[in-house]
Amino acid sequence: MNKAVTFDLDGTLIDSLGDIHAALNDVLQFRNAPPLALATVRGFIGKGSANLVRRALTAQNLAIDEASCASALADFLRLYSADSAKLTTIFDGAIDALDRLQDGGFCLGICTTAAGTDQNCAGSFGLTRFLIRLLAVTSLPAASLIRQCCFMPWRVWVQHHVCLWVIAK
Repeated sequence: MNKAVTFDLDGTLIDSLGDIHAALNDVLQFRNAPPLALATVRGFIGKGSANLVRRALTAQNLAIDEASCASALADFLRLYSADSAKLTTIFDGAIDALDRLQDGGFCLGICTTAAGTDQNCAGSFGLTRFLIRLLAVTSLPAASLIRQCCFMPWRVWVQHHVCLWVIAK
């Protein structure tokens, strides 16, 4: 039986807080709101991009109706995708760990909530050479992300193999 490990890229293999912070503050600037501190944005991360944007709008007393949140989310995703690897770094030991897993016969995949962005990051840091599949699901918390990925084409492969999911907190 084959073995597989699927990673949630952001926060697990790469640290993209700097790029998230920059894009989110640009979204706020477009709405004439002051920027948020890096530590504040770090505390807002989790449960997907839509939740991140909503938390930022709320913190700056901006409108959080459905249309406002959708517009801000679209702006965030556009800005973040454009410069997704500018300030992002790969965690120490990530490449070595992937090399060891691959050498050990593991098939590797990435499951992400920021499809284009994380694909750009994966390519920028040389991670795509390890992957047999990049799965994309938008705006879901990690637990939902894993459940959702099980319903994608990857599911056919995973059903016949042992698979471990690696996600950030």
